[in-house]
Amino acid sequence: MTLAATDIDRIKAAIGDAGASSDYDTELTKVALAVSSALEGPELLNRSILKAERTELYTIPQGKARRVLSLRQAPVDADEEFEVKCSSTPAFDTVTALPSTEYALVPTPAVLHMSPPVRGLAFVQVRYTAGLAADLDALAAAYPQVVEAATLWAVQWWQRRTKIDRKAESRSGSAGTTTTFTEALGAPPPVVRTLIASLRRVTL
Repeated sequence: MTLAATDIDRIKAAIGDAGASSDYDTELTKVALAVSSALEGPELLNRSILKAERTELYTIPQGKARRVLSLRQAPVDADEEFEVKCSSTPAFDTVTALPSTEYALVPTPAVLHMSPPVRGLAFVQVRYTAGLAADLDALAAAYPQVVEAATLWAVQWWQRRTKIDRKAESRSGSAGTTTTFTEALGAPPPVVRTLIASLRRVTL
């Protein structure tokens, strides 16, 4: 699930013209989700925007040992429950969680240091809460650059859509003629990359 990193009101305020009428609210809502999902991709944030509880499985191959595990989402909320289980099979129903003395968590990069190392073949299940924010207001307070990036990308989409509509009107000679905008978002504007560059997650 993706948390929309912007909303209709923010997009309309950034567009700043009468073209952003309620006629397009459904499309703007969809594009808000689309740009947010795209922002989470590996070339941009490389992390989930929505903060939520997650259960993840990590496999240690036969004959290998792992002292460090990079969790898939960050930052980890250290105030929420954090649980690690190890097993020789991917079944954990009867497995007891490891004591906290056998691992150390670094929440912001979401790195788990195991002590002693886990030797394969083994399976590690980690249950934790991570992500940037639980809702848009919290995201705007903690990471305003993400909200700005999402809004600017949505505005670029709107401008491309409007340009296509105007071309259609010019061809038809009717101001009431519109087209259905079905193009993909396209590449993010350079300013979007700049805004979120410091938040892009680099994993080990």
